[in-house]
Amino acid sequence: MNFKDQLAADMRDVFADPACFGETVTYLPGGSGGVTLNAFVERDDPGFQPAKRPELNRGGQKRLFVWIANTATGGRTAIARNDLIQLPVKAGEAATTMRVLAWSDGRDGAWRIEVGE
Repeated sequence: MNFKDQLAADMRDVFADPACFGETVTYLPGGSGGVTLNAFVERDDPGFQPAKRPELNRGGQKRLFVWIANTATGGRTAIARNDLIQLPVKAGEAATTMRVLAWSDGRDGAWRIEVGE
């Protein structure tokens, strides 16, 4: 197993596992046909306005970062702008639908996907 495959396996089997650090989300490629996946979700305070990093300020928009394994089994092999992900904005709340805004290149075995309203 190479390093990329190990990272993808760790993302899928450890970090995104709801029994460890993850939670279940619904990924809707093209906005339909939902696929249930385990993901690790980074939640920023929606009211946070970084004064020293204005490029991170999206006008108070709620945004989250969702980590999903870059693998065909238990993950995704492709991400596209305007795909949708259903997940709670705050842990423990009901799921809401958020749009994919940007993502990492996935070369490291995992996608880091920015989603927002």
